[in-house]
Amino acid sequence: MHEKHLETLEFHKILDRLAGHTTFSAGEVLALALRPSTDPVEIDMWQRETTEACRVLNTRGEVPLGGIHDVRPLVTNTMKGIVLTPEELLDIHDTLVRGRSLRRSLGRMGSFSIPLKSGSGMARTSSSPRKGQLASTQAINRNRSSGSTFTS
Repeated sequence: MHEKHLETLEFHKILDRLAGHTTFSAGEVLALALRPSTDPVEIDMWQRETTEACRVLNTRGEVPLGGIHDVRPLVTNTMKGIVLTPEELLDIHDTLVRGRSLRRSLGRMGSFSIPLKSGSGMARTSSSPRKGQLASTQAINRNRSSGSTFTS
């Protein structure tokens, strides 16, 4: 879709309203970056994600994101060789702990198959191996149950 058409439709106002409902800075950035699609596969995936998100909200209510920090700038800094402060390391720790807790909480609600962004090291979330549970998680669990130590 051409930018002129998006301006005519005042698409930026829709994105601003959506971004106003986010509770996390990274979510706001993603909301503002959305663009319409004409790709049927992408549209179908977005529809499934929206349906799944509605199911989560209807089942659980608001999904608390407290304790999660936007660590993207910290990752960028470490890639530049900048040493992180203890406070920054704690922010990363808190984010990882909260993310794990959120994943467990969603897993208890049933099987979820919302794809995660590529590059995250994870292909899908799921409480069922048949629905795409992470191969790395499966390997870790196999090694834990056999008493082995996992190395990558």
